Order: sequence, then structure tokens, then C-alpha cells
Amino acid sequence: MKSRVGPTLEHDPNMRGLFRYTVNLVALAAALCSASPMMWSSGVNDQWDNVNHFSHGATFTFVARDRNCVLGRIKRVDDSGVTLMRPHSSEIRIPRPELLRITGTAWVPGSFDPGVVFSARSSWLDILSIVGKYNHPHIMVFTKAGEKYQGKLLSASAKALTLESSGKTLDIGKDEVSTVSEISAIPLSDSATYVDQEFAWMKIFDPQLWPSMLHKSVLSIRLYDTSLPEDSSPIVCANSNP
Repeated sequence: MKSRVGPTLEHDPNMRGLFRYTVNLVALAAALCSASPMMWSSGVNDQWDNVNHFSHGATFTFVARDRNCVLGRIKRVDDSGVTLMRPHSSEIRIPRPELLRITGTAWVPGSFDPGVVFSARSSWLDILSIVGKYNHPHIMVFTKAGEKYQGKLLSASAKALTLESSGKTLDIGKDEVSTVSEISAIPLSDSATYVDQEFAWMKIFDPQLWPSMLHKSVLSIRLYDTSLPEDSSPIVCANSNP
């Protein structure tokens, strides 16, 4: 009598394919884990380059300097500006000099949560606004003395900020600071965000989520820069329906 056994790698092509996929997935995950984090810089002149790395499948709120806001997805970016696709309106183009901020948050009438992913101003207020959010945001500070510190932002006031860096707590006065940048993950597409929020167990199967999951692709978003005029005015959208 012949014994009956289940499918094996040798005889079942579907299992062989699944095995190869799993091996490749594990190998890719290992490679990502061993790679150094990829950070796009954000100096005064190259903040705009960050926008080129944003997914065209992600919805953002774009804030113009006149405080008019536009909700939409990026269609095209060039040196002169950005073209947007809006959900229920025609395309619109915002010239680069007129763009003040891009946020990765959805529009909520009557409120404005920064969630900044691009900023064209120098604002100490923007530093104060992220204190206590996202389990202590990571920031990078350059001082006027040429020192660099990177770590968790624990607190901030109108005159100073407190940073946890390399296991030490540092108090840095505003008058000592040259620049402050927030270190943040590159925004996900809308579809990847949905999977991330609703089907966390499926993250490993979505390649869009691998860099974010392993903290391998991050932005350095310049929030404060003493080489620019300080603008710490509150930002509220002038139009009620972006």
C-alpha cells in the first residue's frame, strides 16, 4: 500500500514558487536591515529636492504664502513649481516662490495640524508645535559654534529646547542655535497608508512599506534657520474648502 503524503517542494510547483518568494523576501529584508539609513538633506537650497521624493499617490495639503490651501496629489515637480491634481477640481500649479508649506495630514475644517513635510520658512513656532507629538520627534540641531546634535526633542520654549542625544539631556538656548531640522519618514502613498493602518500584519508583503518599516528612508525637514528671516506667525488656511 502506498502512503499518501502532502505536497512537497519537489513535486508541487506552487510550493516551490512560494518557497522562492519567501527566501527572496527574507534576503531583501536582511539587506534593508544591514543598509545605512538613506536621508535626503534639507538645506536652504535643497529643501525643494525633498519634494521630488514624495509619492505621487499621496494626498497632501499645500499652503501658499497668501494662506490659501490646496488639497491634492503631486502630478509634476520642476524647478519652477509644482502641479497638483485635486479630487473634485481641475489641476492647479503653485509657483515655487509662492509655496510656503506642504503637510502630510488630511484637511480638517477649522483646524490645522502641521505634520510638516516641506517648509519654506524659518519658524521657531514650528518647533514648539511638534513638542510632545509622535512619541518625541527626532530632530537635528546645528549650533552657531559648529556643533551638531541629533536626538529626541523632549521640550521647547520661546528661549530654548531640550534634546536627548546619546543618552544625555542637553539644554540648548535659542540664541545658540543655527538650524533645527525634524527627521521624519518619507510620506507614504494613500494606499500604503491604508495598509499600514488597517492591515499591520501585511506590512512585510507591501514593498512600499519596507523602507518606512525599517526606518531606512527619512527626510530632514528644515524648520528653523537663522540665515532666513524668522516667521513664527500661525498658519491657518484662508479658504474653508481646499
